[in-house]
Amino acid sequence: LQRGNDFIDQNDYTSALPVLQEAERLSQRLSTQGVLRGDILHSLGHAEYNVGQLQEGEKHLRQALAISRSCLPANNFSTASTMCSLGECLRQQQKYDEAEQMLRQAVEIEATANVSAQSKADTMCNLSNCLNQQQKWLESEQILRQAVQIYTTVAGPSKSKADTMCNLGLCLYHQQKYEEAEQMLRQALEMYTTVNASAQSKANTMYNLGGCLHQQQKYDEAEQMLRQALEMYTTVNASAQSKANTFSWLMGCLIRQGKYKETEEEFLKFSTLEEL
Repeated sequence: LQRGNDFIDQNDYTSALPVLQEAERLSQRLSTQGVLRGDILHSLGHAEYNVGQLQEGEKHLRQALAISRSCLPANNFSTASTMCSLGECLRQQQKYDEAEQMLRQAVEIEATANVSAQSKADTMCNLSNCLNQQQKWLESEQILRQAVQIYTTVAGPSKSKADTMCNLGLCLYHQQKYEEAEQMLRQALEMYTTVNASAQSKANTMYNLGGCLHQQQKYDEAEQMLRQALEMYTTVNASAQSKANTFSWLMGCLIRQGKYKETEEEFLKFSTLEEL
């Protein structure tokens, strides 16, 4: 179990999975009961959903939660942690109503449990992701503001904080609060550079920022941002959908500036690249 958890701590779920599967088989042979059995099932389910085995992950996480509820106090951190994992697994299967309920319970437990501020903020961000996918932008905004404040209190620049700022910027954008959204996305992009985040994270933020600038009719700056995003998406071999969305915004910026010849040239160039 410890070896599997070590892999999980390194986000190496592929290596963790066979180790935890063997731990689970061994626990069955030894008729392991109680908290230890629940811990094994939780870790196994967590690894499973992170490698895309969502149904298996959900099954094991539900089993782990049932054990946790029967063996531990209602406000125990372990119970909240299992709820959070199960909520994420459900969210990835688009079971948003149940995922939201599970994540709300986890946030409520962690509010009074003896857990780190970082863990509380992480769970709040998971809940906000679920709310975003249901377009509950205002409530998600409120939760993300709290999370940003927590991240600011407990540490300096971090990828977690940058991710949260980026998500907050998107919430503000969807509520047409473009000026504040722009500010938040700029801060997120700057922080991604500081913490040496992946090119994908930077490109996503550039795309979002470009769209936000476009909505404020800042077409010249939006064009520059979207060109950078498109170039970076091409470098990291991003999905065709990501590139097409960015190209669509870029074409809109060029047309709004009356750059019709350049629009035609860019369209032909992009079409040729996509065919290759």
